[in-house]
Amino acid sequence: MFTSESDAQGRKKAPRRKAPAPAVTPKPDSAPETSAAPAAATPPAEATSAASADTADTDSLPKDTRPRIAIAPIGFGDRVLETALTDNLVNYSRFQVVVARNQLREILGEQKLSNTDFVNPDTAQKVGKLVGANYIVVGRFLGKNLTPGALFMPDQLEIKAQFQLIEVETGTVKVADTFSVTTSGLFKLPEEYALSSLAEELMLQAYRSNAAELVRKFIDKINIINPLKGYVVNVVGPEVYINLSYKDGVRAGQEFMIFADGNTIKDPITGEILSTEKQPIARIVIIGAFEQFSIGFIFATNSPQASVLLGGVKYDPSPVFSVVQSQMSLIEVERRGLALLEDLKKAAKKKNK
Repeated sequence: MFTSESDAQGRKKAPRRKAPAPAVTPKPDSAPETSAAPAAATPPAEATSAASADTADTDSLPKDTRPRIAIAPIGFGDRVLETALTDNLVNYSRFQVVVARNQLREILGEQKLSNTDFVNPDTAQKVGKLVGANYIVVGRFLGKNLTPGALFMPDQLEIKAQFQLIEVETGTVKVADTFSVTTSGLFKLPEEYALSSLAEELMLQAYRSNAAELVRKFIDKINIINPLKGYVVNVVGPEVYINLSYKDGVRAGQEFMIFADGNTIKDPITGEILSTEKQPIARIVIIGAFEQFSIGFIFATNSPQASVLLGGVKYDPSPVFSVVQSQMSLIEVERRGLALLEDLKKAAKKKNK
């Protein structure tokens, strides 16, 4: 019989007896020799229930349905650029990063392939299938150039890189472009510090910053393949509140097109609505992304009275904020706000002459 420590303290100490060996509870006489394993081998009820709960929690987690993307090692490898590409794809893209550059290097070694083989989309397609990716990113570092400043000219650091996004299933190149970023006024140090460790550290900081900005330009382009979609919650003057938030991937500077429902196409027999035309009504740029919503600013509209024709689309010379209403649908589009505004100004001036 098991005796607790508190019970034992209230009794006289019994003579110490030699413990039997081995210290295992004897089996009942009626128990067969082929009885179950000792109780110690069976997990406690608490552990069993906890394990079940852990399994249930894992099973209940939402499945990541984002397209899967693998990152090939950068051609003419640059570790700063490679790190910026991986980090920003994880944090800002609409893709699930399944294989990073270091893991892919091992696969390349096994397949007896080199980084330059990725120039061939067929090779990228083959490797993408091996790792279970929907897309693979192929990049090439084109170099960096530092122009020292003069009396009235600031220092300038320019970096260039080329990126491709290849669809694994078809082997087609979905995005291919060359990107560059230039930073001015890097150091602002006296001439005697030009070759110091401080200047080198500032150079590295500027380089990392440029690399991050460069890869985000690429990510902006590939995100449009899997664009965010939502609707307008409220409109206050030029500001538009939308149901998409920072958690959905919205960031300041992104642009969205807002649509109004147009004509509907119905089945003549059943009366079922088969499709509804979407008419572009406005473009907004995100000026703030928060936990539950985001705010955009209307910078161009397409009202029925729009008269400025650009690329086959009519725009209002100045935004008409009243055309945007709550519950209108919206979709992320490629950033071209500044260029669009410049084109609108030029077109409006030309029309007024």
